[in-house]
Amino acid sequence: MNNTGTGADLRRRLILKGAMAAGAMMTVLAAGLAPARALAAWPKKAFRASGVPEALKALTGSDVIVAAKDAVRIEGPDVAENGKARIKVFSDLADMESIAILIPGNPAPLAASFKLSPEITGHVATRIRMEATGEVLAVVKAGGRLFSAKKRIIVPPRLSR
Repeated sequence: MNNTGTGADLRRRLILKGAMAAGAMMTVLAAGLAPARALAAWPKKAFRASGVPEALKALTGSDVIVAAKDAVRIEGPDVAENGKARIKVFSDLADMESIAILIPGNPAPLAASFKLSPEITGHVATRIRMEATGEVLAVVKAGGRLFSAKKRIIVPPRLSR
């Protein structure tokens, strides 16, 4: 028996696959997960800012950071080979709204921004790329105020070939 099917069988399969794909897309759109809506919330001005105060103001509405010892913790390597590093930010602050990771030495300092819901604990992790040795700044917005922590990371010079 031949398993390749007739032309009618192949057309039927193609139609069924198309219908299933269309159904899946309609489900995504109905759930409000359309890409245009997701990108509309992207803080373009904050990611295009050329300085930390400008990025924070565009992202959070403020650039005033409150001093609070141990309110925010940042973990990462001491040396970022090829400028790449995995960064983790932790905080136990109440009413956390967002966490931002900034690299003042980069041309565009905002490396990552995370909006948090009340159900999420204060921990995020991401990969960053640094242009040169410098500070990585983690800023947590909680209760309408900004709290931060810094970590210095060394980016070794690249060897020319």
